Amino acid sequence: MHAFKNLVATALLCSGLAVPALGQCHIYRWNVPDFDQKRDALPGDGGMYCVPTSATNWMAYIANRGYPFMMSGPRDWQSQANYSLVTQTDASMGVLMSTSATGGTGGNTGLTGLQSYMFGRAPYLFSASVWYGNITPFDMYFQMLTNGLVNICYGYYKQAAGAGGYYYYRDGGHCVTLNGLTDVCSPSPIIRVRNPADDSMLSSQSTFATATSRGLQETFRDFPLSGSTKTLTRLADFGVGSTTRRYVDTMYIIRSNFACWSPATALPEIHLTFAASLFGDSSPQNRVFTLPSGAIADSIAIHPDQSKAAYVRFTPAAIASSHRLRLLNLADGSDTDVGLLLPAVQGQSPITFDRFGRLIVCDGSVLKVFDLSGRAPEIAASRPLASPASSICFDDVLDEIVVLTPGNRRLIRFSKDLSSAIDEPLPSGVPVMGDGSVIPDPTASGRYLVTIPGTASVHELSIIPGTPRLALTHSLHLPAVQSVQDIHPADGGIFVVADGRVRVLDRDPLAGRLRLAPTQVFGGLPAMRSMSLTRSRTNFDPAIHTGPAWDNIVDPGEGVVPIPDCPADFNLSGTVTVQDLFDFLAAYFAGDPHADINGSASITVQDIFDFLAAYFRGCD
Repeated sequence: MHAFKNLVATALLCSGLAVPALGQCHIYRWNVPDFDQKRDALPGDGGMYCVPTSATNWMAYIANRGYPFMMSGPRDWQSQANYSLVTQTDASMGVLMSTSATGGTGGNTGLTGLQSYMFGRAPYLFSASVWYGNITPFDMYFQMLTNGLVNICYGYYKQAAGAGGYYYYRDGGHCVTLNGLTDVCSPSPIIRVRNPADDSMLSSQSTFATATSRGLQETFRDFPLSGSTKTLTRLADFGVGSTTRRYVDTMYIIRSNFACWSPATALPEIHLTFAASLFGDSSPQNRVFTLPSGAIADSIAIHPDQSKAAYVRFTPAAIASSHRLRLLNLADGSDTDVGLLLPAVQGQSPITFDRFGRLIVCDGSVLKVFDLSGRAPEIAASRPLASPASSICFDDVLDEIVVLTPGNRRLIRFSKDLSSAIDEPLPSGVPVMGDGSVIPDPTASGRYLVTIPGTASVHELSIIPGTPRLALTHSLHLPAVQSVQDIHPADGGIFVVADGRVRVLDRDPLAGRLRLAPTQVFGGLPAMRSMSLTRSRTNFDPAIHTGPAWDNIVDPGEGVVPIPDCPADFNLSGTVTVQDLFDFLAAYFAGDPHADINGSASITVQDIFDFLAAYFRGCD
């Protein structure tokens, strides 16, 4: 993840800004399903289905929390009556993820399959991020704290002898569902997971259970020659006695899509508005971050893991330093200054994130790439432009930075390190512009969408085959719109800000042309000055994260006996005492979603009856 989050860890854990359910150093999600991946109706008996099954856990969870169409809920997912439905969903998820009965789920297909599944059942409501690298316990905690539904994957790192001594290399891995962390403040935090491979029965659902392990940061040699090291979180209690270590190196985060926007009026505010609010989410559907008096937020961009946003703080009354680039922490609202920006086209300074988490900005007529992985932002690359940019966006498919320079009517495609560029004029059919926005078409590689403020049109440009040149292939004129001021990519569609309000575009399934989408998510938002939207993204690197070593395969057994669920142990202390009764009643009367004992997505008197029955029954 990123060092900045570790810098704010102390503030988050030791202040009253964000307190999890059972204390500052613990966080849990109740009623998370624990489906078995080993099923006789799945290819290969499901032995390679850990990624689809861990994702299906969250689809059932969402279905029980206000969005039944995600998986035909709400239901008692522990019941054997739902076994076939879960198997069918798991099989469908596996097809979408290109899961193999012999090789498991590899590379980037887990994200694309999950993205397709969610969009097919709840268009524009949910997105997923997949992050590779050093996933610390605090990273997991941070994502849960901000209402993320998290799966973690760990690699099987095997020991081998090299010229400089023993080293460890990845040889497959396994994915599990994260349902809590304990003692995150300590040097030895406990990670709680639902392991889809912890049962070998092929025709029935086992009792939901939680496996735990200490999550310890370790630095180890990862190459035969000396001098190459890697730091990852080790699941220290998994595979005890084996020379193969379990290191967490991947994290899936599912969350409600949200818009990060500033009002059209000169209010010193940034808003987060969520498209979906799951029953049990601790945050309201709209959150407001207040800026210093007199400041306005321009050119907002959301980090690909959705944990922070960058924005340009504009102070109209300031004589100097009127445009400042800031990083906003979306957990507690704290922000960090990155540096001075000069006004570009019409006072706007365009910014965006690439899918690796680097921040791309236009500082006057200079394009800059900032690396945010260290303790302070650093310029990783820069390149002068012949004319100031009005819009920049990152193409996640081609790994290119797309830049629009209206002064000389050019669309430029830079490599991600700015070392090369394809610089082409806009087609003559695109109107003369004084400003404009551009994005790569999220529905087709090699196409670009351009909007011109003061017009009501979205122009589709395509690369002419065999050349780098661009052709105008289609223009959509939006009805009853005076001006389209901005455009944003999304999973399966396009969002535009027209006359200050949000509209959703997709493609007609028959004609294939742009149209106003039937679903208008965020359409009720007030007029806005600037906006950024979440979408599914990943820092997947095909040069690193492909091949058998990165396939997620059958779990050989971890030597940790999972603890079956016991509803009577309400406070998860490990034993049933009268304190569980007091804690349940306190949660019930406070309307705490954890009091939803029966998973009905509402808190009723039936939860009291069900808890009392469980309490007097005790734990097996």
